[in-house]
Amino acid sequence: MTRRNIWGAAAALAAILLTVKANAQALDLTKFEAWVDLRGAVSTAGEEWLDGGFSKTRYGGTNDTNADFEIAEATALWEPRFTASLSAHLNLQAGPDQDMPFSAVEAFLRWRMPPKSPWRISAKAGRFYPPISLEHEGPAWTLTRSITPSAINSWIGEEVAVIGLEGRAARVFGDHFFDFRFSAFGFNDTAGTLLSLRGWALHDIRTVIGGSFRVPDDPVRRTIVPLQAERTRPTKELDGRVGFYASARWRYSDLIQVDILAYDNRADPNAIRNGQYGWRTKFFSGGLKYTPVEGFEILVQGMFGSTAMGPVSELDMSVLKFDDTYVSAYVLTAIESGDNRFSVRAAHFRVGKRSIESAQNPENGWAGTVAWIRPVTKHLRVGLEALYTNHDRPILGVAGRTQDVQVQTSIQLRY
Repeated sequence: MTRRNIWGAAAALAAILLTVKANAQALDLTKFEAWVDLRGAVSTAGEEWLDGGFSKTRYGGTNDTNADFEIAEATALWEPRFTASLSAHLNLQAGPDQDMPFSAVEAFLRWRMPPKSPWRISAKAGRFYPPISLEHEGPAWTLTRSITPSAINSWIGEEVAVIGLEGRAARVFGDHFFDFRFSAFGFNDTAGTLLSLRGWALHDIRTVIGGSFRVPDDPVRRTIVPLQAERTRPTKELDGRVGFYASARWRYSDLIQVDILAYDNRADPNAIRNGQYGWRTKFFSGGLKYTPVEGFEILVQGMFGSTAMGPVSELDMSVLKFDDTYVSAYVLTAIESGDNRFSVRAAHFRVGKRSIESAQNPENGWAGTVAWIRPVTKHLRVGLEALYTNHDRPILGVAGRTQDVQVQTSIQLRY
């Protein structure tokens, strides 16, 4: 071996040793937290949508007033770092309102390019939520200002978790921050099922991998979509098509933040497999967060889109059984006083029916929420919330509008 080869081998060995040492220093498998959410609720809502009803809240029943006390969820969050560039996110959840006893809400690998330029480049692969919600700023896609999210972000939690790839590019220019993302995904072909057949709802239940939700047992479903299974599965691939979303965020200092996102699951509306229909679902979402002074913030978010499914007959594949539009928006104000956070939110939601088959089944409503959240200690958080909904849906066969009230408390024990 020549001297040049010896020096080359020594340099390569040194580089390997330095890389191993750096990765060993970056390795961290200990970032773990878990919590249990104890929930007590009193509600005037009718049969829960989780049991096939049309109520808008998480809790309800057959009595005029219904009381519940349960473990709403048990969650474990593990975020290991393998190298300076590679990490993972695994959010496991168990709860009484899922048919899976224990499964993952989000599970993905994240890669970050070493900081060699002003642009911060990263990517992730796995199951995750698109960057839509302004409300879910807590760990494991949880809320920080209320117990129940808006109608928009309740639906995102139900049906819009995707499995795919997301690329991200972010950069800071003085006091300005820009964030751009693009994702290609699958396993989201049934998104729109609940929105069309049940309508909007307000709750904090998040779908898990392999999980499912009950579809309302109403005349529309039995007559128009007789092959629809009793439960819809949000994580389902039916046609092999790739969906996408693209988003952008601009933030100026800590004063203002603006988000926009476009989503299209590109599902085949003629696809059906094992009682699961394909729903071609598209939407545009925009959000604004304004913090004029420390401890006071205003959130505004809106969404509009469409979802379509199933030809009326094989003779004309262009005439769909369901061709629905949907829109929702909310305004939320939050105030922090010491360790207390108070919030008030008003929301509007609507589902419009453009097809002849489903024209009898539109929905229109609004909701108001008042909440108080307080972290008592590092391991204990308490909350109290009152939620009012007012909506109409002709298919229910009830004259006028339906009004529901839900009051719930939350006690989170954290590790």
